[in-house]
Amino acid sequence: MMRAQWTSPMKRACLLLFGCMMVGVLNQLFIFTIHYPLDQPVPFFISRDASGTDANESASASTSLHYPRDQPVPFFSSRDASGTVANASAPASTSPVVVRDCELEGLVALLNTFDDWDGVGNLSSPALKAFFEHLAPWVVAEPSSRTRNPEEIEALRPPRPTIDCNASRYRGVFTGRRLPSPRPVVDLVPFGFDLAMLELRLLETADAVDLFVVSESEASEKPGHEKPLFFDMAKDQPRFARFRPKILHVIRRANTSGVAKLKGMWALETSTRGWPTACLSALVFEDMAHDCYAHSLGGQGDEGQHARRLLEENLGLCGWSESGGGPRRAVGSWGVPEALATIIKNRNEALLFQNDEDELMTREVALHLKHCELKKPHTPVYAPTTLFKINMQHLQPTNHVKCLGGSDLQRAPDYGKYLWKNNNIARLVTVACNRTEAMYPVEIDGTNFLRRHNPCTGPGASDHLGFGSGIHLSSTADPVQTWLKGFSVLEANMGGDFPVYLLQAAKNASVTPSHLIRWLSAKSCQYMRATNVVHISQVSAGFQEFSRSAMPWALKAAPERFCFHNPVPPAIWSNQLSIASLAHKDFKEKCTF
Repeated sequence: MMRAQWTSPMKRACLLLFGCMMVGVLNQLFIFTIHYPLDQPVPFFISRDASGTDANESASASTSLHYPRDQPVPFFSSRDASGTVANASAPASTSPVVVRDCELEGLVALLNTFDDWDGVGNLSSPALKAFFEHLAPWVVAEPSSRTRNPEEIEALRPPRPTIDCNASRYRGVFTGRRLPSPRPVVDLVPFGFDLAMLELRLLETADAVDLFVVSESEASEKPGHEKPLFFDMAKDQPRFARFRPKILHVIRRANTSGVAKLKGMWALETSTRGWPTACLSALVFEDMAHDCYAHSLGGQGDEGQHARRLLEENLGLCGWSESGGGPRRAVGSWGVPEALATIIKNRNEALLFQNDEDELMTREVALHLKHCELKKPHTPVYAPTTLFKINMQHLQPTNHVKCLGGSDLQRAPDYGKYLWKNNNIARLVTVACNRTEAMYPVEIDGTNFLRRHNPCTGPGASDHLGFGSGIHLSSTADPVQTWLKGFSVLEANMGGDFPVYLLQAAKNASVTPSHLIRWLSAKSCQYMRATNVVHISQVSAGFQEFSRSAMPWALKAAPERFCFHNPVPPAIWSNQLSIASLAHKDFKEKCTF
């Protein structure tokens, strides 16, 4: 028999076949790399059957999480070492590289390339939407390279505070005993647009909080006013990506038909707060009727109605419902972090913080809440919070909370005048189970259980966590954030935000930082005088001491990075205004508008 010869045509055919096979293999590997970055854990979801039971729950653990079989696995970008998306199918962004600087040069460069100033001047909704999309690079830009970077700031983190559950400031809240093991803590953050404040929040309490739920919405509090998803744009930056294992990012898409069903002036804002609680509950609680049986404070007699209401919100809003035109996606591209397993396992002991993005609790207080036994575990706890306005040098009177007493009041008798009442903490199960239409008929899509808590009413009214437990920094003097607040926040407006001199310069592409400072100074001046805002130098020494202790450590360590929040005031007043001028003790008296 004649041996087969290894001819050149045969070689070429075999090589061609082998090459095709290798291309197929490599292609599959490439696809796998796109969907599952090798350097990142694959996110997970709870799979539930029609009864609400985990379809694939193991006998040994009630916290195992899986992808729902009837839904596609979320898509995740594969990034190289530089942070570039390796598989992005969309064309490369043409947005200009913007430097977020305290002198506003980077913002001016953006403003001078926008072309629909007539529409903006008339406050046209389409023009304003385009305006904020154009300014998004400024909003999401990291601070100037002249400031400390995240690694340098982390190196300045103070030592962990000593836990003293028997400290005098906490005697109205804690028994004095330390817990055998720390309780889980969830911080639910309704995020709008202040990324620097979010960075401060993460830095301040990351060693106390197990899970941050960053809730973001395409819709603002004003019907029809949509905004960009700024955190979604910025979350892969190092300042946020480092916290990814602790962040559950949930996104609420704009829903015109849903908004039309809401009743009452504040219903949309209220539903925006209630929705992430419902979404979190969908991930944490398996059977709301069972879990809520002993935790409902509203006195509802119809347990079936209560359970039905919660299940509709939780499963429907978080994406497990087929109603409303198909499954709705609530969980962002980062997926569900592994930290959620700890919350699920200890859901009846977990505490929930739920306040706005500009309302921060101190690291020390958060750590004590994590480690100390509560006297009244079923009652919300109040963290006395100072209301700052424009920057950390000015205070706004509220007269919200007049009931607080104790030794702190002797040191700072004027402290109560500037307290913000809405920084409250409660057990997660208490908040999740007290969110029904039966309690507050106007709030169709969830209730502000913690927001409604008044520390001066009900049992334990005067029990609190001590003065200097938190800050509320409202109306930061960043021009774009000022515009965004007027556009999206219910009680704010954009009247006077585009004065004639600014519009004229903008139409000629000749805006300068001076134009912006002139407008911001006039707006701040008018507001301070109308609302009796005072400089911190005018309050008692005890008050100033409490305020310093409440300031986030990163804000004190790197004021230049957060220059719109805590600008260093000039030593001497000058008519040459700047962002720092707004922090001067004489600003209110010498400013003009």
